[in-house]
Amino acid sequence: TFSKNERAIPLPSFAHESRLRTEVTFEVFREDEIEKPHFFYLWSQAIRWPVLTLTVMPLLVVFAALITSAKVDFLLAGTSFFSVVLLQVSTHLFDSYFDHMKGGDQLPSSSQRKTVLQKGWMSAIQLKKVALFVLFAGALLGVPALIRFPVFALIVGSVALIGLLEFSSNRIGLKHLGLGEAVVFFLCGPLLTVSFAKVISGRWLFDVLWLGTIFGMIASYAVFLKNFEDLPKDDWASKKTLASSLGFDRAQIGVRYGLLAIAPVFAAWVYFADKGILWTLVGSLWLVVLVVVGYRLSALPSSFSSAISHLRYKGLFLHFATGLGWLLMVIFNNGF
Repeated sequence: TFSKNERAIPLPSFAHESRLRTEVTFEVFREDEIEKPHFFYLWSQAIRWPVLTLTVMPLLVVFAALITSAKVDFLLAGTSFFSVVLLQVSTHLFDSYFDHMKGGDQLPSSSQRKTVLQKGWMSAIQLKKVALFVLFAGALLGVPALIRFPVFALIVGSVALIGLLEFSSNRIGLKHLGLGEAVVFFLCGPLLTVSFAKVISGRWLFDVLWLGTIFGMIASYAVFLKNFEDLPKDDWASKKTLASSLGFDRAQIGVRYGLLAIAPVFAAWVYFADKGILWTLVGSLWLVVLVVVGYRLSALPSSFSSAISHLRYKGLFLHFATGLGWLLMVIFNNGF
């Protein structure tokens, strides 16, 4: 874990036959014996780039909407955008580090995916140092917002940092308490969109709150899909997530009908904000697609079905596709 010249690589085993034993066999390699990919591919895997959609798409939609209807501070928009993205990247790096230190990434996975630490591409201490650097860079980029809105930025920044750092830490580990979906909903939903809109335009916007709520619900659904995919691994390790607490059958119902919860939220937004016929028609079509997607994703005979593999990425693609569709709608419609 902390060696500069050697890496301990976990080997395949049948340890999952016993939930009470966590024996893992390792093979020690010298660093120069490990074949590593090129720099950009290695770090794209380390930062989990597909997951960045959870913050990038809501921020882009809010920005596109506000530049047509409000005076936007482009400097604050740029620094705040990259601050949020870097903070999310640091969260991913810390998550990999803490999972490694707890032994969580040594357990069998239904998707058979391996982290950069499992593959020996870098050591845990190297990953931690990079995570701390990225965290500092993200916080530094948040200084302009702190100067402009000191009290507001301090409160929001503190809440966000606590949520991000304690998401998988050894002290609290919110995701291991079954709170992962709730934390992601809040941080990648209403808190993200409302705070970003306030910082770059100085305004509190009703539409942005509804937008953030819907994005947060889809983001939490993507996290639920990830935990649903990891049910066998989490059950073996006695990890507590919302999916593992529900069990396969009830969690499968959540996969099937979870997206339906978005319908009343969207309907309320369209009604109270008087969005008009275009948003109503497009939104109704979008909701039908979400229902179909939920049914198709839940069509699994068991938690060991091959169809469950990469389910997390389907959830992330759903979030990205929704964000892209909303972005085009905002641009086409000159705002909300």
